[in-house]
Amino acid sequence: MQPLLAAALLLLVALATHRFGRQFGLAVEERAIVFGSLFFLPMQWLGVAAALGGGVSLSLPAALATVLGLFALGEFAASRATGAVSLAYPARAARMASEPRSAPLRLLQCGTVVASLIAVAALMIGFPRGFEGVAYHLPISVNSFRDGGLYIWDTAQMHTLPANQSLVTGFALQALPERLVSLLPWVIGLFAFWGLHRLCLACGLMPQTAGLLALGSASIPMFGFNALEIGADLGGLAFLLLAAALLIGSPHHRRLTVLLIGAACGLAYGFKPLHLIPSALFAVVLCADAAGVDVGVSPWRRAARALGAGGMFTIGFALTVGPWWLRGYWMFDNPFYPIHLPILSDLMHWPASPDFWKEHSADTQYEWVRSSLEWLVYPWVEWHFIEQNFKAHAGLGTFFAATIPPAWLAFSGALLAGAIAWCRRRSQVGTCWPARPLLLCYALGSFVLGLWFVLEDRQPRYTLAGIAFLLPLFGAFLERMPAKTRRRVEWLVSVSALGMLGVIMTLFLSKQLPHLSKGIPSRADYYEYPYALDRLPPGSTVLNLVGRNVNYMLYGEGLRNRVWSSTLLPYLGRLREDGSLSLLPEALRSRGVTHVYVSDGERRLLSGGCLNFEPVEIMSRNRYNGRPLPASRGVYRVTIACAVETQVLRPGPDA
Repeated sequence: MQPLLAAALLLLVALATHRFGRQFGLAVEERAIVFGSLFFLPMQWLGVAAALGGGVSLSLPAALATVLGLFALGEFAASRATGAVSLAYPARAARMASEPRSAPLRLLQCGTVVASLIAVAALMIGFPRGFEGVAYHLPISVNSFRDGGLYIWDTAQMHTLPANQSLVTGFALQALPERLVSLLPWVIGLFAFWGLHRLCLACGLMPQTAGLLALGSASIPMFGFNALEIGADLGGLAFLLLAAALLIGSPHHRRLTVLLIGAACGLAYGFKPLHLIPSALFAVVLCADAAGVDVGVSPWRRAARALGAGGMFTIGFALTVGPWWLRGYWMFDNPFYPIHLPILSDLMHWPASPDFWKEHSADTQYEWVRSSLEWLVYPWVEWHFIEQNFKAHAGLGTFFAATIPPAWLAFSGALLAGAIAWCRRRSQVGTCWPARPLLLCYALGSFVLGLWFVLEDRQPRYTLAGIAFLLPLFGAFLERMPAKTRRRVEWLVSVSALGMLGVIMTLFLSKQLPHLSKGIPSRADYYEYPYALDRLPPGSTVLNLVGRNVNYMLYGEGLRNRVWSSTLLPYLGRLREDGSLSLLPEALRSRGVTHVYVSDGERRLLSGGCLNFEPVEIMSRNRYNGRPLPASRGVYRVTIACAVETQVLRPGPDA
């Protein structure tokens, strides 16, 4: 029944988007934003309202009914509208006629298609993967649709962030078999790369150049690996790129377009709050464009136009980000929780999550560089000191090194030359500066990367938006090169991208293909947990004492179990002076804990007193392929005989 309801919801959203698009003459980017808004808004508002005690429930039938009501309301409003609806869409920068696909582009297209087919086949042999996915996106997904609301499952900061990724993943779990859900990041990746392609077209690049850049960006490890793992990076980036395409495509925006740009920025924020920074820049640009520089318009009129544009952007943004702000303010007295905003949070006395800003955040950069100044040459050295060079959190690769740094430096030089020429000959200012779309891309990308460098927590993946904004600059220089030079550069870029795609696929398959040693693995074999977790009685609740990286697997086959994360240990017990851990029986009873999952290599489970632990199954090697595990893992049944605190865990000899 759930798959049918999910299909009906998608069809209704698509129908409403089509009808709305025809009625108001929406561009393809605007239609994509309308589709995303109609998909997310019902689940966001229903989930948050349920968490706040609003008497509703997050479920597919409720979301379907909400979309149906919005569709009927839209049809009624359209029928009551007077006057013709303008179908004019702001003209984009003129693009040159598309040339036939060049040999480098055809080669890159073929290589990308082959890599995609291999990735899809490899993903389908397993189950959803990625640290962030199994640690909190997927558990939030399961709990939200099971409990009927976006309740805070865990007080650790990552569980209190906006959860658009968890909503779309939860929807997929309702509609598809679990193996097919592993394809979801690949689909979201396609959406993000398409958004980058639309941004390049909005900047006036030829379709061939836009295709080269969009395909090449998939070879940047941070982009490519994110398309293979459950994560929130590419989903937010996709909506941000669509908003940027609408913003950059024309300086004259109708109110509906401004509203949709705000909605897209709000959806991006729902995936990653760091997109608040470019969203604020978008609002400033929209207000400046609305005010204009017309000689015959009074300053008051310009101010009114700017306020109108800012108001429409704010309305669209508030519609899609409002549920998260409401939940944060209601539960934590901070609409931006768990984030602490400089000045504003202090002024409003908004508390931040105690574990959001860590004291060692400034030192995280030393996983990739040896000094702060080394970031200036990082694309050409790619230092990495923890296990691997490339992953979803880091890695730029040869494509990035061959495109963005040279283009940024050349563009900066062009701006400097233009400024000098403007100082000498003011009458020729119009011929000195690059086109507006490229100026905006340069400004947006430079600001995002510059602010990232100023902030202490320099995770490379936080630069994804800045990288995407700067890519069109390289395309502009590429189209202005002589034919022979351009062809050579295209070959260089294509070969660089194919080389990095090969690296990405090799690293990915090295982790995925060992599961095929004896055929298609079961869920327990793929995640390497005891089979007993799949056979626990209905209503079983498992306390995870291993680590949050195993949260999702503990739900078992069919996702029937309930799970408490290891980050809740401070609420379930306390550490003694000798290093042992005491669990509180009353805390376990209040949370309905029936089983404990523990790694004996990390802690030794002891029975006695009021808490008794009966081993259900202990495994020391993967029975599917025979490989020994780093530490034995066990499932224990918990029996609580009284409400007296009892010492149950003590570090093992190897701890």
